[in-house]
Amino acid sequence: MVILSLLTAMVVPNLSKMVGSLEKDAQLDRIRLILSYIPDLARYKQNDLVLNADFELSAIQTGEIYPLPQLPENYHLSLEQNISYLANGFCSGGVVVIHNNDETYRWELRSPHCYPARLDS
Repeated sequence: MVILSLLTAMVVPNLSKMVGSLEKDAQLDRIRLILSYIPDLARYKQNDLVLNADFELSAIQTGEIYPLPQLPENYHLSLEQNISYLANGFCSGGVVVIHNNDETYRWELRSPHCYPARLDS
């Protein structure tokens, strides 16, 4: 019984930490999917789009605003500069800063395809 108690005391805190890490990874994957969706939207709409510093996506020619999928709870994104997307899906590239409570991540959207890549590990 004592051995079982000791093992439980060692395993349970690590299990909780692992579950929290998996949840955070899933939320960051959702953000990656949202960012990867924008070039596809530009191709589908056949419009040049711009993603502004407030994380709003709009058509350059018409000003129409396109809603983006909702971010995971407690996550906020900002850009160092606007990112332009051409109607063919190519983009100007840029850096996205992801904020979650006391954690901050920086991802680069590399031109021309804008696939999100973490700058910090």
